[in-house]
Amino acid sequence: MIITRLRARDQQASQQYEGLNPTQLLQRLRLEALNTGLVNQQDYLLLRRALQHQFWLTVGVYSGTTILVSLAVTALFELAPRPPRLRDWDLKSANKEADNHAVDVDDLLLSWKADGCPQEIEVYLANLQNNARTRSIRVISSDEHVIFPTTFYRQLLVNRDPNGVNHIIAKAASIGGYAASPSFDLYVGITILINTDGADHVRLSALIDNSTENLPKFVFQGILVTWNQAPSPEGGGGAGTMVAEGFFRNPQARVNLDAPLGQDEWRRLAFAYAGDEAWRVRQDKKIPLELTGDKLVK
Repeated sequence: MIITRLRARDQQASQQYEGLNPTQLLQRLRLEALNTGLVNQQDYLLLRRALQHQFWLTVGVYSGTTILVSLAVTALFELAPRPPRLRDWDLKSANKEADNHAVDVDDLLLSWKADGCPQEIEVYLANLQNNARTRSIRVISSDEHVIFPTTFYRQLLVNRDPNGVNHIIAKAASIGGYAASPSFDLYVGITILINTDGADHVRLSALIDNSTENLPKFVFQGILVTWNQAPSPEGGGGAGTMVAEGFFRNPQARVNLDAPLGQDEWRRLAFAYAGDEAWRVRQDKKIPLELTGDKLVK
């Protein structure tokens, strides 16, 4: 309306006001109103009131937009899946003979406690000594455990000394984050191999990674026995017939038998380790099929 009045009064003069925003128009009128007489005090107050109204309207729009954006972001974070919290990690052999230790001749049982909504996670083991890691295994966090077979983590192992330890951690990746366990000691295990190529003798060897290379002159103590009742995994006593006892020396200790063993005795032949840290030691047996009558001897 005011611009229309200016145009009607003086077409050339009014052109200088067209295209101005309200703030610029108010400033121009404020400077020229008294000199030109084109705009009276009432017009000036009307423009000022309109400008104030537009200002507060703009402030309201921006404030409302800010509040809506803040609410949307908050809702996004609230509704987004949160990574589960994993705690109380534990790593040990799945074999009860390990007496709750982690020994690298066994499958490993990794366990934890999980808080929060169940979520798929990818879990893997890593060696702090060489930064090597296994492939990931996918599980649900609420399962609270996973088994790593020996073949799955074999490439992690660096220390192969008879009394050696590898320092292992577990990591779990999920949507939105990952969790890491404390360091665990993974002990180097020893396997006593019972072997023979004839019915009148037995050979015994202590192995690390199926080799005597790291145990060239290792001396171990135990009893060679044919069990009638093998010891229970919980430590219960067994009953059997002793074949030989004493100290045996790598790379291969030969034990001559007083009398050839029958097929059933070969099947029940075992070595009872009598040295320190027996939880590190396992046994394996490779006996010719013609002696046992079996397809496989274990």
